[in-house]
Amino acid sequence: MSLKTLCSTLLETLIHNSSINSTLKALKMLFIFISYLKKYINELKMLMNYFALVLLLLSNMVAAQFTKTWETKSILEVPESVKYYEEGQCIFVTNVAGKPSDKDGNGFISKLSPDGKLAKLKWMDGFNAPKGMAIQDGLLYVSDIDELVVVDIHKAEIVKKIHQPVAQFLNDVAITHLGDVLVSDTGTSTVYILNGDRLDVWMKKSEWGRINGLFTEKDYVLCKGLRIAVVRKTINLKTQ
Repeated sequence: MSLKTLCSTLLETLIHNSSINSTLKALKMLFIFISYLKKYINELKMLMNYFALVLLLLSNMVAAQFTKTWETKSILEVPESVKYYEEGQCIFVTNVAGKPSDKDGNGFISKLSPDGKLAKLKWMDGFNAPKGMAIQDGLLYVSDIDELVVVDIHKAEIVKKIHQPVAQFLNDVAITHLGDVLVSDTGTSTVYILNGDRLDVWMKKSEWGRINGLFTEKDYVLCKGLRIAVVRKTINLKTQ
């Protein structure tokens, strides 16, 4: 029964009937109506949060008024993601160097200067098909098919690789304002959270259509799928 039909039936019952049975029926329908209303209010709140974040992103884009100031030479090998490292005044670029799902060991990370000049083509190798990146406390977190690779930027070496056996296509990486590291798996429409030396499932939503990009803004995470983008609170992630 739709919300509109439920409201109409409820009003007719209250107006045209005065018996006890009819009153009980009306009260029952009122209870159902309140339940419907509560559900729709929660959905409306989530929708309003989503639009607020989208408006914030759009306003930042308009304010920035991006124009091309430089471009690299055709030396990168299937570049997939770019991450600016403010402390080191450099730019990291992941290179798939092959097919995005192949475990061929050909992937690597390049290092550029802020003006786009190549500092080192293969600054860090030992990857298969590296994609999304995020930086926290001097560590570079890189997704690589079914692993989250942690790189010590200062030492320019891989600290550890965290394997997630169920993952099929780890894609984007994002860090919340609480310091939690999130990784999307486009292959299974899952978002994992780093918990020590494990990647635990934080959220799995196949109906969203292959979750890809992640974006954090204050206490929200924007998860971009093929069909829908959803905003979710990031409070106490490891306990939700």
